[in-house]
Amino acid sequence: MKYINSNLLNQANYRKESSIKYLFKQYHWLRELSYSGDSVALSILMDLNACLEHEYLTDKQRKALYYYYIQQYTFHEVAEKLELKFHSSAQNRVNSGVSRVKDLLTGEEKLY
Repeated sequence: MKYINSNLLNQANYRKESSIKYLFKQYHWLRELSYSGDSVALSILMDLNACLEHEYLTDKQRKALYYYYIQQYTFHEVAEKLELKFHSSAQNRVNSGVSRVKDLLTGEEKLY
């Protein structure tokens, strides 16, 4: 049975990077909700996945977002995986990736 999760819908403000970061941090929870029939969670998850696969993200941004939010690595671990000298460089990749995801989700760049 599908239902609309109005609380989650209110949190899905794609115009705010803080909201996008929150949604990425809730990735695994969104997946669980989508399995239980939550259509809002499924829609958000599909949008996030489409962004992660989009060519507008650089390879390092994509990997940084994946490692940090999906695999839940620390910035230090992300830096090691991406062979960056400083964890702040990994943090910069994540932040610039979120900025590009925002561009995709708000239509500044074409997502679909």
